[in-house]
Amino acid sequence: MILAILASLQAPADSLPIVRVVGPNHYQATGRNPSWLLMITEREIGLRIVPSGAVSPADYVDTRFPRTEPDVDGNVTLWRSNEGGRAISVEARQTPTRCELRGRRYEDYVRVTIGARMLNGCGGRMIPEGQR
Repeated sequence: MILAILASLQAPADSLPIVRVVGPNHYQATGRNPSWLLMITEREIGLRIVPSGAVSPADYVDTRFPRTEPDVDGNVTLWRSNEGGRAISVEARQTPTRCELRGRRYEDYVRVTIGARMLNGCGGRMIPEGQR
């Protein structure tokens, strides 16, 4: 399911979709340098990385992992998973963060670690302008 959603994202890297939470067991985050999109569903953690210079969906790097129950400690939620010798961790910290991609503010600062690579961005619910 998640790869089908990610596969439908054939827009250029600078026009990835607005981050949104799509249900109680779903979470989404995004970031830049390189552009990336993370989706956590009831079953999977899916990550799409759009490398610099990507010109078509064939250039995108999609990975997925089984979803695990997150560890929650105060204002930090942490998902960890591994599959086939690869590992991912997703840390969502409740700190209002302005997304570089579109300038909107979101509830969470997000750090994704996959292998030795760290990706930083924003996630969770969008904060309406004028709210703190």
